[in-house]
Amino acid sequence: MSASIVAQLLFLEADGPDKPIHLYINSQGGSVTSGLAIYDTMQSIMVHQPSGGYAGQASDIAIHAKEIIRVRNQLNKIYKYHLTGKEDLSLEQIEKMMERDYFMSAEEALDVGIVDEILSSRALHQQKDDQK
Repeated sequence: MSASIVAQLLFLEADGPDKPIHLYINSQGGSVTSGLAIYDTMQSIMVHQPSGGYAGQASDIAIHAKEIIRVRNQLNKIYKYHLTGKEDLSLEQIEKMMERDYFMSAEEALDVGIVDEILSSRALHQQKDDQK
């Protein structure tokens, strides 16, 4: 699925580099690496704590646990870089927020800086663009 989204984003950007691309994502989560592929393409943010479910020898489980922790730290640094909310969150605050599933309303996501704008309808969004 992410490969298709990345391909479509790249096509839209090539077809009209000066045109904005609007993307709505309604997802319960999934593969972190797939999300990072989309992130690399559009420079947006996916709120998701990595999880794993590896079974096998203890040494193999330890290797996978170390990798999950590395990816989690990388994601937290990405959040720190991109969050543009009302207050500057420390890395420790972001780590605490991401420790467990964290549900936010649209207004809370705007306050934190995970989203840039809340669109209530296409007509209202068009009116805002026309006023600029």
